[in-house]
Amino acid sequence: GLLVLQLIQSLLLHPGHVQADSKEGMFAKTINMSNSEWSTSTNSERMADTIYVCAATCLLKKENEPCNAFSYTEESKICQTANISVLEDSTSEEAKEIYVNVNVMHNIDMRCRGGENCCLKERANFLCDKKEGDCNRDDECMHGLKCGENSCTQKYSLTGYLFDEEDDCCEPKCTQETPCATGEGICEDSTGCSNSTWVECLLCTDTELFTEDLFPEMSLYTEEDKCCRRPCIPSHQCEYLSIGC
Repeated sequence: GLLVLQLIQSLLLHPGHVQADSKEGMFAKTINMSNSEWSTSTNSERMADTIYVCAATCLLKKENEPCNAFSYTEESKICQTANISVLEDSTSEEAKEIYVNVNVMHNIDMRCRGGENCCLKERANFLCDKKEGDCNRDDECMHGLKCGENSCTQKYSLTGYLFDEEDDCCEPKCTQETPCATGEGICEDSTGCSNSTWVECLLCTDTELFTEDLFPEMSLYTEEDKCCRRPCIPSHQCEYLSIGC
């Protein structure tokens, strides 16, 4: 559900709506948070008479203690605020019910750990990274990755959370079975590259190895991703009889 908050001079409570001073926000309830991750993100805990007061506390946080999410326990009146950087799949036993500011929710990284329809190609920030799933198609994975087959448990031995033995996880698309050409990624080592005896698997974002004029797509990769590269290219010319042109 959504909790709508608009700030004026004093708290005026309405069903599902709170008003208070010149700021406004809307919070969406989610259980895509584990208790352990929440405890590391929490930056304050205090008493609050209502969930609306707790929401206002989060919204009025200063820059030195930012807040984009809160939790509230009705019985104990405990209000916890946090500045979260990730959401994640969690089992019902591990899940923590929280409210997240909808203005930033779609910019928060989502760790997919076996949940159905967690990897969504419609939302760029919800594409799955390596070892995340359950994915259904390659375009649900980040650039340079493909959707494997039953790979979460069989290839990566992932257990717990929502993983089961039929879950498909995203994995590097450059493998020995499907090798990549120069400028393509992601590879884990040279066996994922065509002509693997002399083509190397190197950091995609190294602009000396992959110059922008020849490899314009390198900006789509992260600093840890590796791509295939032959030794001889215009910016790194080889000597006579060198292999790799």
